[in-house]
Amino acid sequence: MFNWQNGSDSNISKILSDTTDNLIKELSGGPIRHEPKVIDNLIAFVGVAGGVGTSTIVANLAYTLKKKGLTILVIDLNIAYPIQHNYFRVKQTVEKPDLVSFLLGKNSIGESIESKGDISVLVANNRTLMDEINCDTELCSKNFEAAIEKIRPLFDMIIMDCPNDIKSDVVNTALYRADHIYTVWDENIACISNMERMRRNATLSGIEAYNKVKVVFNARTSIYYSKYPFEKLNLEVIANFPFELAIKESALKGEIFCEKGASMSRNAAFYVDEMNRLATRILEIGGFKNNK
Repeated sequence: MFNWQNGSDSNISKILSDTTDNLIKELSGGPIRHEPKVIDNLIAFVGVAGGVGTSTIVANLAYTLKKKGLTILVIDLNIAYPIQHNYFRVKQTVEKPDLVSFLLGKNSIGESIESKGDISVLVANNRTLMDEINCDTELCSKNFEAAIEKIRPLFDMIIMDCPNDIKSDVVNTALYRADHIYTVWDENIACISNMERMRRNATLSGIEAYNKVKVVFNARTSIYYSKYPFEKLNLEVIANFPFELAIKESALKGEIFCEKGASMSRNAAFYVDEMNRLATRILEIGGFKNNK
């Protein structure tokens, strides 16, 4: 049972009720499916250090999964500094229903999600640090948790782009509810210490950080990085993306590299191939059911 305060029963009824069947069909990319193609279809990506390229990987992964015929929802939990709206051309507008207004109970989850074909996006619009603070409450995390369980059957895969902020109530809820957590590393030595700190803190919060966490390595330089840290920390690396300057340039332009930015270089082609391998591996881990 939820413990709502200050007459917020009306908020949850509003959040959990979409206005029409047509809206639900639009969000799910077609007719309502009561069973998604992926069993464990709620995944979280989190960078273990700043600037490791988590949001870029999430956007390219969403595009790659869409190309495989899946319906995708991308949730950007970076309230003050979101990025996914750039990749998916979601217009930022003041007073527009978004992640924050939904968390605060001002509108439904359906009104807050924008559909871009087979990829839908839930993101914050033009928000400030104060909005982030206002959303760091038990009520907001309960709203998020309840809505996630409601909309999971509508999408084949829900990908959460999470900031590395385990103390945030909403982020903590997202990592707790995620079927699998994919941490993004680069060559920064801080990734090693931050990873172990994150796993310890997450475990104290009840998150299975040692069982459902895997690593995506995203090279930011051409420097060789040893496998030793991953072996010592007992971490499985399921993708290893190469350094390619064009990838960084594509991200700065808000382009999905696998769609528009791929150049003719060897590393660019390898990046696209590795993204396909990552998508396939995530589907295998999630229990993908090929209905064809």
